[in-house]
Amino acid sequence: MVNVKITRPDVLKALMSGMQEFTRDIKFKFEDGHMKSSFMATGNFAAVFFDLYPSCVSIKGEDSVFLESKDFCSSVRFADEKNPLTFETESMKGRVIVNIGVKKRFELPIVQETDDYHIPSKEHIMTLPVLCELDVAVLKDAISTVLAITKETTIEFNIKDKMLRLSASSSNKKTVVDLQECAYPENIYMRCNSDFVLSFLRCGAGCDKVTLRFGHNTPLELEFTGKDVLMQDNFKAWIILGAIVDND
Repeated sequence: MVNVKITRPDVLKALMSGMQEFTRDIKFKFEDGHMKSSFMATGNFAAVFFDLYPSCVSIKGEDSVFLESKDFCSSVRFADEKNPLTFETESMKGRVIVNIGVKKRFELPIVQETDDYHIPSKEHIMTLPVLCELDVAVLKDAISTVLAITKETTIEFNIKDKMLRLSASSSNKKTVVDLQECAYPENIYMRCNSDFVLSFLRCGAGCDKVTLRFGHNTPLELEFTGKDVLMQDNFKAWIILGAIVDND
């Protein structure tokens, strides 16, 4: 059994808001004072990992559980500063008790991880080569810009002549935004779905920066680091989004 108190429900709600519409089940692991989570998006097009630090969560005990993500997200949305979120695992009874304040209580069943929905650890995900740090606002603006005339959902990150660019095109239309200089020595690109990128950017609510990692036709990794008022790290989140690869 483990008892958990979320001292920063706003952080957890932001993380959940960017994921709930795409995910099925979510795995939580409680150890060393950290609340870690990992899950695959429906269709396995993305893997998501996050780590809430002790500045965001108070934990007694160690455990790991597997829950239906929509149930958990639905209960989390009721939490706020006046109605803190606490929960406890009852693995022997196959359930997790989620309390919102003193009046709201949710009993969620623990589900079993199946072979067709196995969640890998982050260490098992390939190491991606390119590392670029961008302002979250700049990336959101760039996505809106490249979609303004093309109305496409596929966007392309590419590096050419040591410049990181974002683009989108359809028929005879194309929009390109220069994001920043990048020292990566090769010309590479990867394509992905803009709707998913924008949704997952919500996971970094309150973060000013996002780190991008990708290679040629590889997945795209978005990494966020949250800070508290003292500028100490209070969470990390990683979203690894599958690439759209040409078949020709």
